[in-house]
Formats: sequence, structure tokens, C-alpha cells
Amino acid sequence: MKKRRSLGGYHRRYSCIYIYFSPTQSRIDISNPLLFSCMKRTIRQHKFYEMAVDPSINRFYLRILGFWRSKEEVSGYLPDLEKALSEIQPGFTLLTDLSEMKTHPAEVQELHLQAQALLLRKGLRQTAEVYASSFVQFQTSAISKKSTMPSRQFESHEAAEGYLDVI
Repeated sequence: MKKRRSLGGYHRRYSCIYIYFSPTQSRIDISNPLLFSCMKRTIRQHKFYEMAVDPSINRFYLRILGFWRSKEEVSGYLPDLEKALSEIQPGFTLLTDLSEMKTHPAEVQELHLQAQALLLRKGLRQTAEVYASSFVQFQTSAISKKSTMPSRQFESHEAAEGYLDVI
């Protein structure tokens, strides 16, 4: 998945292009789409979740953090999700980082079902989930199965991103 080119100096890794300038290079040709394909933007950083989008690859990034005791703790979750989804197109992919998530009570699981239904209505194509706990994996698998959200689980971000890049 890594590409390197000495002229113009770009390096592609995990769907982003990092641009390197040499002292002899005074400007860059912005018409080259390869040089500006990493457009990942943070939509929301919350104590319990983070959302970002990269419209250039039509991908939504979601990171679930910690233990959500109740829906009230994350009352802005669904509105933030709506905002994030408004910035990408139907047919998008989703990379969900669950590596710092703790299992959630039934009330919060219902919120996840509502979120997954919204993702499906907005045109979700495929989800790659990164997890660290088998308990979290079991819980999220059950929720995804119930909502019929297409999902595959991985143990690393690299594997998940690589999978989404080729589907």
C-alpha cells in the first residue's frame, strides 16, 4: 500500500498523501489530485467519541471511547452523526475504532442501533471495526447483526484501512 515518488515528493500511507518539499521546489501543482487526496476532517471530539470524514475517499471515521452509562451522556451523538454523514456521499465506508470502548448497557445499545439504522439509510457500503476486547467484539457483532449493518472486524487499524481501500 505504500507508494513513493522522488519527483514532487509524495508518500501514500493509509489513504493519505503526505507532501514533502525540497529546497529546490518553489511551488507545487495543485491540479494533481494525488497530492491532495488526504482531506480527513474532524467533525466532533467528545469525551466519549470522535468523528471525522475524508470526502476524498468517501470514508467516515468513528472512535468510541470508554463506558457510556446512559444516552444522556452522549445526547449529541446522533446529531453529530447526522452532521458527519452530510459531508460524505452514499456508498461510503466506515472505519470504527472500538479499541478503547467498554461494553455498554442495553439503553446505550439501543442508541447504537439507531445510529446504525441512520448509517444504513445514508448509504453505508461497508464497515471495518477495530477492537481490543473480545467482550466488545461480541457486543458489537450482536448489534451489527441485529441492524443488518455490513461489518468486518480487525485487530489493527492498518488491516481495517487496507480492507476498506480495496472493496
